[in-house]
Amino acid sequence: MRDSEKTQDKTDCSFDLATIVSENKESIKKAAVDALKEKVADKINWTMSDEVGAIVTKFFQDEIAPEVVKMLVNNKQVILDELSLTMAALGEEVRKALLEKAIKNLSSSDYNTGDIVKKIFGIY
Repeated sequence: MRDSEKTQDKTDCSFDLATIVSENKESIKKAAVDALKEKVADKINWTMSDEVGAIVTKFFQDEIAPEVVKMLVNNKQVILDELSLTMAALGEEVRKALLEKAIKNLSSSDYNTGDIVKKIFGIY
C-alpha cells in the first residue's frame, strides 16, 4: 500500500447518505410515523383537556351553582342557627382559656391569690 493510500484511508470519513437512508429506510419510516403519532396524540390530549375543562366550568356555572344557591337559601336559618351555636361555644372556650391563664398567672406571681385579695381589700 502506498503512503498516499494509507493517508487517504485514515482521513476518509465520508459516507454515502443515500446508501445509509436506503439501508435504514424502514426504521427511519417507522421512527417518523411514531413521532408523528405522538405529536398528534399530544395535540389531541391538550385540545380535549382544554375543551372538556371549559365545558365542565360552564356546566358548573350554569347548572350547579344556581342549585347550590337554592339549597343554601332553603337552609339559611339552619345554617345561621348552627353558626350561632358554634360562636357561642367558641366564646365559652375563649372565656375558659382566659380564666385558666389568669389563674395560672396570678398563682405563679410573687403574690398568691390570697395575698392579692388581702391587699385589694386592705386586710393585712
